Amino acid sequence: MKKILPIVVIALIAIIIIKAISGGSDLNSIPDPHFTVDGSLSKQPDTAKTDRNSVVRFYVESSGSMNGFFRNGRPTAFKRDVYSIMSYYSDITKDINIMTNNGSVAGKMTLANFQSAMNIGALQSNASTQVPVMLSTIISQLKKGEVAVLISDMKYSPVGSLAPDVLLTQYGADVARIAGASGKAFSLICATSNYVDKSGEDVTKRSPYYYLLIGDQDKLSYIRNGISSLLEKGKTYVDNLDFGYHYGSIPYSFGIPKNAIQYNNQPTFYGYDESLGACTITLKLHLAAYRWLVAEKEVVQKYFTVKSLYGSKVKITGVDIQTNNFTNQKLERSAIATIKLSVNNMPTEMDVLEWNLKIPDATEAAYIGSFLGGKSENDVTKSYSIDNFIVGIQQGGVVNKQPDPNFILITKNNI
Repeated sequence: MKKILPIVVIALIAIIIIKAISGGSDLNSIPDPHFTVDGSLSKQPDTAKTDRNSVVRFYVESSGSMNGFFRNGRPTAFKRDVYSIMSYYSDITKDINIMTNNGSVAGKMTLANFQSAMNIGALQSNASTQVPVMLSTIISQLKKGEVAVLISDMKYSPVGSLAPDVLLTQYGADVARIAGASGKAFSLICATSNYVDKSGEDVTKRSPYYYLLIGDQDKLSYIRNGISSLLEKGKTYVDNLDFGYHYGSIPYSFGIPKNAIQYNNQPTFYGYDESLGACTITLKLHLAAYRWLVAEKEVVQKYFTVKSLYGSKVKITGVDIQTNNFTNQKLERSAIATIKLSVNNMPTEMDVLEWNLKIPDATEAAYIGSFLGGKSENDVTKSYSIDNFIVGIQQGGVVNKQPDPNFILITKNNI
């Protein structure tokens, strides 16, 4: 008996030491597989990011349908915004390419030469628009670390081709084949400009055109945010659609909790005292790497989901959105959705919340939808054939992978 007692004492001391090393308590007492025993995440999530280390290559379409934007001697929001965007990215711009009517590159220009050519109407044309060939040309020239920006009204118009109506029905399949084989992500930004006819009069104040970005996802997101910010500053930004994005998990942080204590910057909260009422968690979603539509209150309210894995009552008590496209006078987007979560009626000593935010895809477009469905290339208030492009790029397998869920542990135990 005397020999057994020291062994028991030694075992107890060992358990105490292990507890101290692991944080002093089994915060994950169920245990839940998403957390270690001490309450840390079992696996750190991969999250979407933005990468500023990019090289930009601009490609400008100069077909006949673009003439109203390029009209000689007439100011347009298109000229203002395109020049502003190119100027901002001039330090990281590799080249400015003018596309021909057959989809190849006619030549390269400096920013100064492009400005002059644009202002005097030298880019006006009677040419058709061969979008599939332009896509193929751009993708073939794109090198690692580069982001291509095609500026176009995206109106597929194979003028002079045999059976153009038949070609239009095959347009989506052509886009699917080219985009699907590229291995790149795509982002389509919609903007508007006044459109000027030959007499110098505005046909409309809001004619849609697009910036199609092609490249690696993180670099694409950074350039997308910058272009969209400059357009929004000029009040001409409409919407953007992303394709081929693998979002990972939503990056997040926390505010100060109520009736619990956060453990070691982990998504773990201990010391919940149910007799004092509900536990309130302030969850902050960092959305700068995502489609801009996501950072709107109505969208977060619709697409954010949270559930208890072990039977507690959880509800959303508040949603607040804060966005800022300029940080320290630089284009650096911040978009934070703050969500208040209330947890009570916990049936066991701990629970785990699973939460996520679905990213709306192209079929759930909000603002760009008003410009879809153009019936004629001559309708400058709509985007003719853009619907075929959007469907085609998705049929090519260039689709978004929705974010993986995140988890929060809440326990009545203390350290």
